[in-house]
This record gives sequence, C-alpha cells and structure tokens, in this order.
Amino acid sequence: MGPAKATFTAPVILSEMDLPKGYRITGQGVSKMGGATGDAALRLSDTPSGTMLSYDVEDNVTGKIAGLAQRFIEPTAQT
Repeated sequence: MGPAKATFTAPVILSEMDLPKGYRITGQGVSKMGGATGDAALRLSDTPSGTMLSYDVEDNVTGKIAGLAQRFIEPTAQT
C-alpha cells in the first residue's frame, strides 16, 4: 500500500469553555477520500511539575480513508 493524501475542509467549534480549566472542540470535514467527524474534551490541570493536558476523543471516519484508519490509525491511537 502506498501513501494516501487527503485534505479536509472542516469547520471547528469550541464550546463548554471553562477557561483556564478546559473546553470541548468539535469538527466535521469532507474530502475526496471520505469524511471525518471528531469531538474532544480537553482539560488542563496544575501538577507539581507543570501543566497536565488530559483529553477524551471520539471520532468517526468514512469512505476510503476509513479503511486506512481501521488498519493503521486506530491501533496507533490506542497505544
């Protein structure tokens, strides 16, 4: 399998703003290779060594790019 290139045009929405503690970011995009939606809750917290970034992400990928995501992206994201 060779390289694949997909360029997405995607509006991004910031919501649930609780600055400086965190916020939610949501986006949805479409390309010739398929579509993608994503939602992430970001949290910042103070620790003795600095600031910790924690996040929970949900995504959905469709089209040709979904086959790539299933084989390569998802196993990498779970490590």
